[in-house]
Amino acid sequence: MKFASVLLSLLLLIVFCNPAKSESMIPLSIQDMESRFYENGKPLADSDSYKSKNGFGIGLHMTDDESIYKTWQKPEPPKINVTSKAIRNKPFTTLMIFSNPGIDSESNADVTADVRVINPDGTIALDKKDLEIWKRKYTTPRNHAQIALGSIRVIFNEEDQNGIYTIEAIVKDRIKGITLDLRTNITLE
Repeated sequence: MKFASVLLSLLLLIVFCNPAKSESMIPLSIQDMESRFYENGKPLADSDSYKSKNGFGIGLHMTDDESIYKTWQKPEPPKINVTSKAIRNKPFTTLMIFSNPGIDSESNADVTADVRVINPDGTIALDKKDLEIWKRKYTTPRNHAQIALGSIRVIFNEEDQNGIYTIEAIVKDRIKGITLDLRTNITLE
């Protein structure tokens, strides 16, 4: 994957698609996200793409739904299209959904992620440090899911190699002092 293409897409996503200035992100109740985070009211077992610790949970997925941030702000629960197959020249976005971050005495959360995209041959296509998950006032009720404010947008071009691309995220909740390592894959054929 061309580094310039990923970097340009990252910048465009941050500038045009990231609702970072919005305080009105609509949280989903755990009941709405039952299949993503919980089973019978208890957190799902950790997997490569979902982890939890001390109440804080986060999942890493890839989606081809470019309207996910707009959809998330509607009152009804969004249908989230998660994919593991890539199509050339079609944008894909990392999607991180989390719940119960630590908050300080002023109700601020401080959650970031170091995100890395790894080519099928093991070389690094992108290494983004301190991507904002949520670094501001956090008023989402306990046990409600929230969408990360930052994400990475990837577009595979004709010259990109076929194979499995790995997306890794080292998520840091600085208030709770928790670090969680997540990983998901997307296959380009």
